[in-house]
Amino acid sequence: MAEDSSTTKKRVLVIEDESALLFALKAELSHEGYSVDAALSGEEGINKAITGMPDIIVLDLMLPEMSGFDVMERLNADEHTKNIPVLVVSNLADTEHVERGKKMGAVDYLVKTEHSLEKITELLKKAIEEHV
Repeated sequence: MAEDSSTTKKRVLVIEDESALLFALKAELSHEGYSVDAALSGEEGINKAITGMPDIIVLDLMLPEMSGFDVMERLNADEHTKNIPVLVVSNLADTEHVERGKKMGAVDYLVKTEHSLEKITELLKKAIEEHV
């Protein structure tokens, strides 16, 4: 049976180095019916974005080896990934980081410490529905 757009699972890539949050987000989004892939580093996330072509990327900014801003820069420079919406979820709450993230093309910027896991999941679902 062929799947139509209403039954096709939307693919979400979560790039987050805090393993507890990564797996909690993966579990919550999977429970909500999304197909979720995960990466613990920026380089792994970029590779998964290129090979898996997710519908949306959830990106932390504080990652080992390269920042989330570096990840966004590389995704924006790649012909295959430049149009994938990116939702930033970070502990960096200052205006400078928020503005930089949005200027680089983030569809939204959520500060982890300001929201519960349930609220982050709710906001992610809203962003996915709006931008995918």
